[in-house]
Amino acid sequence: MGSGASKKIKGKDKQDQAVAAQPAGRSALGAFIERQDDLILQQKRLLRQMEAQRADVASFLHQNSTLPSTLGRSGNATEAQSCHVCSSLRKHIDALEGELKQGITNKISEGGHVFVMHGNIKDIVCDAWLLPTTTDLRVDGWNREGEELWVPPDAPNDWGTGLDSQTANKRRVMRWSGFHGHESGTPYLVLCSLTGDVLSKCNVQLSWYIAGVELFLQAVAQDLRIEDGSAKGWHYSPNFGRAKPLLLVPVIGTGDGGFQEKIGHVLARLMLLCHELANTLDVDISIVTRDKKKFDALQTVRALGTDTSWHALPLHLQERASTLVRETSEGNVALFLGAGVSASGGLPLWRQLLEGLAKRAGMSPAELAGLAQMDPMDAASVVEKRFIASKGDLREHVALLLQVTAKVTSSHVLLSAMPVTEIITTNYDTMPEQAAEAVRCRMGVLPFEHVGASDKFILKMHGCVKHKDSIVLTRQDYIRYNDTRAALTGIVQALLLTRKIVFLGFSLTDDNFHRIVDSIRKSRGAAGSKFGVQVCLKSSRLQRHLWEEEMHIISMADEDCGSIAPAARQFEIFLDYLVAKSIACTSFFMDERYLGMLQPEHAAETAETRLLHALRTFVEQVPISGMLQGLPEVQRTMTLLGDTTLHSRLDNSQVCDLQPRASEAQTRGAGGHGGGGHVFVVKTDIACLECDGWLLPMSNLARKEETEQKCRKWVEANPRFFQPNSSFACPPPLLSSRIPPWGLTGTESEEGEGGGGGSSSSVRWEVDESLPSPFLTISHLLSEHSAKSADATNSPPLATNRTEQLVEVESVLTSFVNAALAYLRGRKAVVE
Repeated sequence: MGSGASKKIKGKDKQDQAVAAQPAGRSALGAFIERQDDLILQQKRLLRQMEAQRADVASFLHQNSTLPSTLGRSGNATEAQSCHVCSSLRKHIDALEGELKQGITNKISEGGHVFVMHGNIKDIVCDAWLLPTTTDLRVDGWNREGEELWVPPDAPNDWGTGLDSQTANKRRVMRWSGFHGHESGTPYLVLCSLTGDVLSKCNVQLSWYIAGVELFLQAVAQDLRIEDGSAKGWHYSPNFGRAKPLLLVPVIGTGDGGFQEKIGHVLARLMLLCHELANTLDVDISIVTRDKKKFDALQTVRALGTDTSWHALPLHLQERASTLVRETSEGNVALFLGAGVSASGGLPLWRQLLEGLAKRAGMSPAELAGLAQMDPMDAASVVEKRFIASKGDLREHVALLLQVTAKVTSSHVLLSAMPVTEIITTNYDTMPEQAAEAVRCRMGVLPFEHVGASDKFILKMHGCVKHKDSIVLTRQDYIRYNDTRAALTGIVQALLLTRKIVFLGFSLTDDNFHRIVDSIRKSRGAAGSKFGVQVCLKSSRLQRHLWEEEMHIISMADEDCGSIAPAARQFEIFLDYLVAKSIACTSFFMDERYLGMLQPEHAAETAETRLLHALRTFVEQVPISGMLQGLPEVQRTMTLLGDTTLHSRLDNSQVCDLQPRASEAQTRGAGGHGGGGHVFVVKTDIACLECDGWLLPMSNLARKEETEQKCRKWVEANPRFFQPNSSFACPPPLLSSRIPPWGLTGTESEEGEGGGGGSSSSVRWEVDESLPSPFLTISHLLSEHSAKSADATNSPPLATNRTEQLVEVESVLTSFVNAALAYLRGRKAVVE
């Protein structure tokens, strides 16, 4: 590293306090991007003004095209010349519009985008990725069990940390040119992992780690870019035709690097640097982590910044994505993946697959040309016959062609983070499963596995390369599909009826899919709502017309766009936007190591930190002794917020059973001897159940008129009791003398009409012979004083302690049950 680089690192140390005082994600570059966005908005307003002016000019010329010949010309000549002028003006304004739109597009396309991905960095297709290493170039922790060990080159003489005078001029970045997996991403060895002895000797600042990331990004850009004054481009095309190179960066310094307790500070600085260099170097950067807390925290850091994080995604696509965010976050979305999602990983589309198979079968160029003119299913049948003639296996060669890479695409990594549990695909590859496995997500594969214990499932409609006999490719396979895979068709039909299906990379031309959709049309009828959304790179006007009644279409580019590479990049950014806006990023919130991203040092307390402190106080004061019914739910909520304190307290406490235990009475009733009844708990309107009688609670002071008025209001609120041609059945009188045994005593019970205090507090109300009868039951007591002043004083019932309340409840239920049983016994005796 040169002296300039050394000064840069020292300068970075001085910037720590300045950066800490700024909100996460804000920088001078952020203000510059905001100005760019303002400029784009001004241009768009100008465009709208031009459109309005064009309409005014066209209207004026149209009106003047019919002027009389008093101007010295004939009407026909005037009209012809006016039309000519109008046409010329229209062409001129259209040209201006085109230039302006192209300028807006160029503005949007300038600079790169910063992705946040939840996955394994070494499994993602990219152009280059940062591989942290030590002073002696060890990468032991990156070797995968069962694979060839990674053996990096020897350390060059100018390799060093730059932390002391002896290594001040050493370099920290080296391209691993001999890496065997470079075809889908070249690793750059970056010295940003320090052993314990170096950490103990040197006071390593966070700026040292951030500088390592900056050196990596600049080195890659220098290796890729050509700038000779007249030409600007790349030494080679980014992997698989991508519009901009994609560079991957891990979260450095938070493992054994000394900043395990300040992860929030690291993420804030890392995001800030990546935003700056993505725009300065004109590359796409992805920060990748397998840790869910870090992933959620990175999404939050990006959200705490300005909306310029999404300047690479046009506003109209942001608006279209927002319509899907609500459905996705509520769990109402299922995904349907086509071949286009896997194409960015180097896998062939259907026609390309058939061509590759035909070449493997030894077909001549003339035969290949004829094959291209055939229907794909018939072409596959011809290729299969050729393989059979040579004793080959078509499906085995399909598996070989689709296993060209062990990597996964950015799209698959982004999709694996979406809150979606149901996926359908016509693809044969295993990229979705690989992306899920990298983050320890259990993905079941139908129809080959039982998916009961899985976190999500994927339905392979046309088979899988791991089960080559299941691959659907030829005409015969499609004809016999319903005979052999009717169960899979049923699952797809059910999802189309119950979910909003988002089609990604799927062309909507598959014959099996059309048959399934037609069955949905028959069941839904003509008035059915749209069942899905197609997100595609570009769509034709005729295709939109074909599907406009059944699904929404979101296109990344216009029909007449040239290269689809920019549209493919927009597609990835669109998915990144969907993920960022639809997931709940809470798993880090109560982890103190992330506090630095919510409240920078020397900054005022924020609303987030006040909420955090309140939750910590709550967790510390939660009682855990005894049997608390709500404690498991509180523990789950706190765990979702990243808290481990409550979990540790529970582990160390004597609470061993948080589930309610059955009472002695319940145990006796469930003894299996057939005696006693059963107590059901049902959530519904009590008057809607089929039963022999039900309790309608009343007050002890309800006189006849008051009882009738109350019951009439209740009946009006329950239309079930309204009969079109029958009169309202008046309730029976419920006098205050009907005082229950547990109620008022002494003089109060003798003041009621009829005196003496009734022995029953329930009376049956015959509403309708065809309906279950309610039993008016005194369930709460009021004194005369409390009844008169209830509205003013909000007086409580007479029973004020728990013991009295339990006695009341038991007496009310006993009175109701006795009255109901007496009525039922009497009715049985009459019948007999």
